[in-house]
Amino acid sequence: MKKIILLPIVALMCSISVIANPLVLRRRAMYQHGGMRMPSITQVDADYENGILTMNIRKYSGAALLYIYDADGSIIGENAANIISYGSVMTDITPLKKGDYTLRIVLGDTIYEGTFNIP
Repeated sequence: MKKIILLPIVALMCSISVIANPLVLRRRAMYQHGGMRMPSITQVDADYENGILTMNIRKYSGAALLYIYDADGSIIGENAANIISYGSVMTDITPLKKGDYTLRIVLGDTIYEGTFNIP
């Protein structure tokens, strides 16, 4: 009887720890010469889980630069990768203290930004 009750509790505890925290990224500079720019086919998303920040890029070829800023606007982390069509860049954020941070992803002349919090 104890095993039947304990098994769902253990399964629930394991499933909670593997849920990734997605970051909402917004593309900067959406206006050009007073009008809307053409939408980009590049797809960028980021999430963090277990102290690892992962940036996923699809439909892009070139250099990808990742910067992490603290609440004061100072760069406290950076990473770079060369992407060909699809790729990921992973950065260890376990040394970061609790607080709010800004993630900036630079793809050529396009910048994506998002914020995240380490509780």
